[in-house]
Order: sequence, then structure tokens, then C-alpha cells
Amino acid sequence: MSVVVKKFSPVSMNSRGVVKLLKSKVLLSFLVFMFGWIGSANTFAAGNTEEIQTPVEMVVNGEFILTDVSPVFDQSHLLVPIRALSSMGLSYEWHPSTGKVRIFNHYQGIFLEIIQDSQTALRDGKPLEMTIPAQNRNGRMMVPLRFITEAFGYKVQYETIRKMVFINSPEYKFNPSLIEQGDLQAARKAAIALPITSDFKELGFPTRPNHGYVFIAGRADSYRFDDQYTTSFVEIKDGEAKLIAQYVSGPRSTFSHKAGNIETFGEPLMQQYYGPPFGDPVSFVALGDGTSITGYYEGEVSPGFITPITLYSDIIQEIPGNR
Repeated sequence: MSVVVKKFSPVSMNSRGVVKLLKSKVLLSFLVFMFGWIGSANTFAAGNTEEIQTPVEMVVNGEFILTDVSPVFDQSHLLVPIRALSSMGLSYEWHPSTGKVRIFNHYQGIFLEIIQDSQTALRDGKPLEMTIPAQNRNGRMMVPLRFITEAFGYKVQYETIRKMVFINSPEYKFNPSLIEQGDLQAARKAAIALPITSDFKELGFPTRPNHGYVFIAGRADSYRFDDQYTTSFVEIKDGEAKLIAQYVSGPRSTFSHKAGNIETFGEPLMQQYYGPPFGDPVSFVALGDGTSITGYYEGEVSPGFITPITLYSDIIQEIPGNR
């Protein structure tokens, strides 16, 4: 499915005008990201931000993985389905009749055994205490991620901005040249697979499922992440994705909340993502229904096309002309 939107000023309509004109969820999401009407989107989202949240995504050694059920939090501990362990280079045996799970790392020669609802595990036959037990949820065995990763020497990091958990094996090291490669689709997939870190206190609002990324045409080393409530600006340097600034828009093109290196609404940091005459962005928006919309500029119109999402990184699509 494709959509085409004529080019016009991103500041030519107020929120009420946008609502009246745009009846389509697809067109609204497309315009919000391509033209920078974040104030309008935030107005729509403000009433139910706490109610609609996105599931936790998993990135293992720089690759998004597909799980049969989403990871869940229990008492601030993240539980993941045991099927996700194979993506970490681990093999496992689950015996439903006894609730026992045996996990192996053949590369390291480490053996771990845990039992459903028990807080005592065995690592190479030696007991280890767990802060939370493995659980059976609707026929899916869920295991505490941090305990598993630490038992095998893996590094785990949870990013609150996008609700993503990053797991790296001891031998994994990110290659910064991936961001600079000529294939922009691959470079941007590598960019969003990096955990976002910051040197300042983040705004901390819940992440919404109807979210997306805006990149500058021809580049993969910086992007704007937006969930139609909080907008985050990210720059990538030396293989690290750093949060530069965040904001939530308020009335009359002001900030209701802001953090980081941003002072005034509409400054150059923001404008480069607005589109002509300010910049030349490309957008990738998850619509929250298993599809995403890709948008870019081409002359006097902004073509867009919709694609299904199987894996999270499918949100990043190839754009004609390698834009």
C-alpha cells in the first residue's frame, strides 16, 4: 500500500485543523513524522499515555530477535521465554512434567539448571540463589534474564527510552563501521540496534507502540525517535548512541517538558527533521498494528509505502535512491 502527500508548510495548520483534515491513522502518523507536527500528536496522546505501552524488544549481539511471547517484568525483574535463549548461543532442555530447565553453553562448557518456582539454581552442580524464580505463564516457561546472563558472563542492559533489552555475549564487540556503510538500510538497522545512553536525567515517560524514527536523507549517524508523546534526539559516534535532547511539546509551540541540549522550540536541532524548507528527512513509523509506514521527499510530493513488520528491525525499509 502506498500513500502520497503533497508538500506544504509544517506550520500551516493548528491541532484542530489537522484533526479535521486527517481522518486516516496512516496519514496522521505519516504527516506527524515527516513534517514535525509533534505538538499535534502529543496533544492526542497526552490523555492515555499511561494506558498504551509498547512491548519489550530484545537485541542480542546487535541483532533484534523474534520471540513467541514478549518479555515481561515481575518485581522489577525481566523474565524472558526460554526459546529466546537459543538466540544467545545457548541450548536448553525443558521438562514440563518436572518444571526443570537445563541450559548449556557448549562454547564455555557451562551447565545451568533451574526449576520452576524455585529460587535455587545449580551452576555446574553448585547452588546459586535467584532473586526471583522461573515461572510458567500460560504454558510458556519464563526465566529471569539477568540471572541467566550473569551466570554465563553475558552483559545485559535495559534501555527505558524505547523499552529494549540488549544482551551481549563475552566475545561480542560492535563494529562502528556498520554505521558508515553505503547500504543505508543496513546502516540504519545497525543504528537502532545500539542502546541509547545519556549523561543527563531522561524525561522517563512510558513508551507508546505507535512510534518511529526519522533520519536525515543519506545518513545513519543520527536520528529522532518519537512515540507521539516524547521526542528524543540521538547521535551516534564511535559506536555509541548518545541521547542529545528530549522534549514533550506544550501549547503554542513551546515545551511542556525538556531535557538535555535543547533550549527553544524550533531550533536547528529540531528543524533538520521537519522537511523542506528546513531539511530532507526520511521516516519509518510503526503503526501499532503489525505494519509500518516509510516516508520520504520526492519533488513536490512525499511518497509513502506500508510494509508488514515481522521483526522489529523491519521498521527500517529501503528507500528509492538509497536516501
